[in-house]
Amino acid sequence: MDHTITVAIIKGLSIVTAAAVPSIITYIVSSKYFKKRDYRKLESQYLIALKDIEYLLEVERIHCRRNMEMLDQSHRHNSRKAVEIETQLSWSGKNSQKRVYLKRAKLEEKLNETKPS
Repeated sequence: MDHTITVAIIKGLSIVTAAAVPSIITYIVSSKYFKKRDYRKLESQYLIALKDIEYLLEVERIHCRRNMEMLDQSHRHNSRKAVEIETQLSWSGKNSQKRVYLKRAKLEEKLNETKPS
């Protein structure tokens, strides 16, 4: 075999090996890592968090309704502002009562579908 052909074959194999080795290692590591994760447990914890958010929003709604009955003002805005000032926590608005309800319903449906028989 000619020397240039041998060099070309070695270069070609080097390029293929250089591309294949990281891909294979990534696949092996990720498959081992992701098999260990319990997604069902994470989804259950997420469902609990959604229920807690929904509960706290309902507590706020009832509290504001009582304020409205007693004081003719709900004081929702003032209460949220006080929380922001005192705790540096802020309301993103991404978890409104309706959004949380829809997320929870979708997740519960998914968990019921994947429940082992």
